[in-house]
Amino acid sequence: MQFQIKEDFNFINQKYIYFLIVIIIPSLVVGPAIPDLILSFLAIIGAIHIVMNRINIFKNKLIIIFFIFYLLLVLSSLFSDYTQFSLRSSSVYLRFILFSILVALVYKNFPKIIYWFSIIAFVT
Repeated sequence: MQFQIKEDFNFINQKYIYFLIVIIIPSLVVGPAIPDLILSFLAIIGAIHIVMNRINIFKNKLIIIFFIFYLLLVLSSLFSDYTQFSLRSSSVYLRFILFSILVALVYKNFPKIIYWFSIIAFVT
């Protein structure tokens, strides 16, 4: 049963993730809600993909620096005078880290995504 879930997840990745990454630039024309929704969805999919395939993301030094920076943001939020507001605003940055990891994984499998991303950005 677990093999079936991984196979379905890879099918979803190949079919939709590629499209969602390319469509982020044109969705910026509509407003900030749609790109944020796409980015959050892709970050969740990226986190699921990392956990299911047991990918060690801490081999890259840049990712380690991002996580250290994120932990620094969270710690400074904890020591703030307005802890709830500060934690709420700093917690959303984790999705950018997960999104960039997903884009790197997709680029590794589909190097042509940069071409389509550039074409769509130029047309937009």
